[in-house]
Amino acid sequence: MNRVERVRAALKGQEVDRVPASFWLHYPNGGDLAVKPHLDYYRETGVDFFKIMNGTLYQLDVSIDAASDWRRVRPTSIKANFYQRQLDLIKRVVDGLKGECMIMTTVFNPYHHGTHSTSEAMFDEHLRTDPQAVTQAMEAMAETDVAYIQACLDAGVDGIYYSVQGGEHDRFTEDLYVDTIKKTDLLVLNSFQDRGEFHTLHLCGANMRLDHYADYPSHAINWDVKNNGVTLKEGGEKFGRAVLGGINNRGPIVNGTKEEIEAEVKGVIADFGRKGLLLGADCTLPTTTPYANVRAAVEAAY
Repeated sequence: MNRVERVRAALKGQEVDRVPASFWLHYPNGGDLAVKPHLDYYRETGVDFFKIMNGTLYQLDVSIDAASDWRRVRPTSIKANFYQRQLDLIKRVVDGLKGECMIMTTVFNPYHHGTHSTSEAMFDEHLRTDPQAVTQAMEAMAETDVAYIQACLDAGVDGIYYSVQGGEHDRFTEDLYVDTIKKTDLLVLNSFQDRGEFHTLHLCGANMRLDHYADYPSHAINWDVKNNGVTLKEGGEKFGRAVLGGINNRGPIVNGTKEEIEAEVKGVIADFGRKGLLLGADCTLPTTTPYANVRAAVEAAY
């Protein structure tokens, strides 16, 4: 199998010649300077599928001081410079990989946009005190995401790596989460399922409301196994789709020996099985992770 065939088979729960594997990390440079690091990483690690990183944070064109200020937020044009720079990166990386593998790119959810446009503490407090105002803003950001994702797919990626935040049990009440964060997540997710073949749902955080993500559409799902108390096998049954993960993103792959890395990989595959598995990490690897360690994990996935 080539890389594309291998991933397609894994997503369908079919037999594979070996388990497809990939990991990612942030590169020190952004913008134009990020193209070469992306391509170099792919070549040096031999990953089976690839994720284009997104260092672009959502930019509001209004100032936020009080919760009521969120009522002034409107959709942002994807012609904005920060979006165009990221789309240019995507196009250039896609061109550089020449169809050798499937490619995803990261898109953050509206909750993430809100916390990074202000601060996590401020956004959470505003969402609790004036959920109607903040939800209106999140819907505007979701509308922008819908347009941006279509542009990403037009640029040639095979799927979206949709990173959801805000779903921890102890962050909001269940009703508030459902009426705000989940509502806007589904607005975005349901907008692009008719395009692409490798959409991955990434549940970012510990103590997440995992049951609520069972009806979030995606081809594959990834979560922090070590901090959510749900194994890959349990998650595969819960979510009913291919799973991506299994490797501790702060474990042997970061600073362990080749033998330790291989042992962790073999253990994950032995526990889960070879069908419906895409080997990866709980979350992004540290930037300092040696590329040789990543290659060792990829090559051990048999």
